[in-house]
Order: sequence, then C-alpha cells, then structure tokens
Amino acid sequence: MKNVVSTSSLTVVALVIGALSAQAGQPPLLPAPAPTGLTASTYAVGDRLKIAFFEEVPGSGAPGSMAGLIERSELSGDYVVQTDGSVTLPLVGSLAMVGQTVAQIEEAATAEYTRRWGGGPIRVAIHLVDREPVYVSGPVPKPGTYKFVPGMTVIHALTLADGDVPSADQWKLLDTTRERERLNKSSERIRRLQAKAEVLRAEREGRDPSATLQLASTNGDAPAPELIATESNFRSLERQRRELQLAAADRIAAQAKAELVLLREKLAHHEAVLREKFDRVNEVQALKARGATTDMVIHMARSELGEARGRWHEARLIVAQTERRLSDSAQEKARITVEATIDRERELKDIAQAVAEEEITRATIGHLLATSTFAVPEARRYPLSYHILRRTQAGLRRIPAEDVTELEPGDVVLVANDRAAVAGVRDPGASN
Repeated sequence: MKNVVSTSSLTVVALVIGALSAQAGQPPLLPAPAPTGLTASTYAVGDRLKIAFFEEVPGSGAPGSMAGLIERSELSGDYVVQTDGSVTLPLVGSLAMVGQTVAQIEEAATAEYTRRWGGGPIRVAIHLVDREPVYVSGPVPKPGTYKFVPGMTVIHALTLADGDVPSADQWKLLDTTRERERLNKSSERIRRLQAKAEVLRAEREGRDPSATLQLASTNGDAPAPELIATESNFRSLERQRRELQLAAADRIAAQAKAELVLLREKLAHHEAVLREKFDRVNEVQALKARGATTDMVIHMARSELGEARGRWHEARLIVAQTERRLSDSAQEKARITVEATIDRERELKDIAQAVAEEEITRATIGHLLATSTFAVPEARRYPLSYHILRRTQAGLRRIPAEDVTELEPGDVVLVANDRAAVAGVRDPGASN
C-alpha cells in the first residue's frame, strides 16, 4: 500500500516539473480535446479509494441482511487509481476504474473474484476517500496545490491562487463570466432558430433555402450555410415521412378503384339477373290468370326474385363501402397536406416568439455587461493564456483552456501573462 501511494506522489512531482519545463520554453506536449468533466459516477487517476469486500454466508441470516455478511479483510483496504486507470487488488487482479461507473466496477470485481476463487456470493463497496488536488503554476500570487471539488473550473483555481483580480471582486467576475456565456448561448440559439425559420419559409415559397442577411450578420461559431444545411436535413426527413403517408393513401385509393371496377361489373350482372327474375314473375302471373300454371310455379318464381334482389342489395352495399374507402383515402391525403401546412405556420410563429424572447435576453445581458465595472476585467486588459497539463492513460497532454474550462483531479493549470506585449499601451477603459 505504501508503494502505491509513493508512486502517485512521484507522478505528481513529475507533473509539476513538466509544467515548469513547458513554461521555460521546452517543446510543448501534444494537444488533446477539451475536457468534458467528471461525473459523480466516475473516478480519475490518483483517486484514493476504500474498497471493502463482503462475503454472504448461507444460513447466517436473511438474504441481503448485514447479519449474513462477513468482511474479507485480505481483500479490503485503501487503493490509489494508477496512471493506467486501474487498481490492483490482491487475489482479484487489476480492475479498470477510469471511465467506469460504480456499478460496473462492483460487477467486474465480483465476477473476477468468483471466477478465480468461487465461494459464496461477494458484495463490493467502494468509497471515494480523497481526490488528487489541482496545481496552479505561473504568474499568480499563490501558486501551489488546491483541493479539487466537483465542477471546479480554471477561474475557480485562479481565484484560490489570488489571480490578477482583487479578492473582493472575484465573485463579481465569475458572475460576469457566466453572463457572457449566457449571451453567447443566446446568440447561438437565435442563429439556429433563424436557420430553421428560413428553411420553413423556403418550403412554403417553393424555393431553396439561403443564408439571409439577418442570419449571416449574427455572430456565432457555426457558419450560416452549415446551420441551414442541418435544419434542411431535419426538414427533409419530415417531408419523407409525410410523403410515405401520402403514398400509403395513394395505394389505398388505387386498390379501391380497382375493386370498384370489378364490383360494379358484378353489380351490373346482379341487376340483369334481377330484371330477368322480375320478368319471369310477371310471365307466370299472366299464365296463372289464364289458368295455364299453378300456384307452386308462381311461388318458386317469386322466391327466385327475392334471392336475386338480396344478392343485388349485397353487391350495392359492397360498392358503397369501397366508394367510401376511396373517399376516405382522398380525405386522408387532404388532411396530411393541410396539417403539414398548419404545423409549418405554427412553427414559424413559435420561432418568431422565441427569437423575440432571446433578443430581449441578449439586450438585457448586453446592457448589464456594458454598464458593469467588470465589462473589461483585468484578465482582458492584460491578456492571460491558460493551458491544462493533464495526466491520461495515453500519457501527459497539454490542453488549451479558457477561464470556464472544467478541471479534473490532478490537473496542472499553467498560467501565462502577456503583459510585456501590451506594456506602455494605455487602457482605453481607464479613467484620466
């Protein structure tokens, strides 16, 4: 256990030395993607964990109760997540920790122990004892190590290190940073809404969507053509779905038309038979009046007429039902088309309202930032650049960072101050 902790300490020293070497002009490390932050269910390299194993003893109490659990002291203990993202447990072996949830780790430990040693059911409990601190290096009043807390950002670390901003104003600067982020996100939402509105209007007018002047003039990260292409793809999928519905209605209509041709021919045949049976009844009745036939013959002729009339009514009913199906399919096509038009107009109306609300938000935040004493903070007057030296399973990585970039345990925040580049230049926001 002491060897494990010593290894972690040596790695920390190596990180700090690497950070100072990078500032001294040595070749930089390879860049890595921006950090995504840790969640409550993940562990990082350097985390100190208390892992306890409990074995269920059959017949020692109700299943799942504490009375039926015995701690396996030969397995339980404190462990440190190594640089390869794993811990090594006695009698179990190496288990991956970084990027795994607690449930996945417990399941893997249980499965590995059972595979190796068998025995009764094993339960595993993992408790996070401590995380590696973050390190701040560079032109700050108090460089050094600071306790890591979830959600910690570069500006939090600089605040702890008494960066360029006076301590009394640190939280105001944080609020200003958050408001700038809100302003940027609001601008991006407006761009996406405008792109969607342009695609909907182009569909309504029967033309290809184009980047409007209003959309192209809004500042944002994604170009206007890219936003419009993305919204066009979504709208194309919606049109395909609607076209499939219309095609289904067309198939039903075509089937109903084909059936109507056959059914009407059958109805015409039943009408001809009905006329024959009706003429036969009249002939038999005339013969009866002259005494040339019997009542039995008249009865049979009338029975045949009734049967023919019944078949004719059935044929008419089927024809009417098929005609109704044909009419329903036409109404379904009309309904799909009308609903698509209504939905499109409703979306355009909702977009216009959402854009108006976002514009109010942007105007309010912009006014606050413009009138705030922190609209041009010290970090902007004397440009600071930040990099994070992060230890990963693939080795050390140098990551370009901003003041709101989220940190991970063990990160080294490298601060560089470019005041020399602006020495002698008067700040336009300063008072006389």
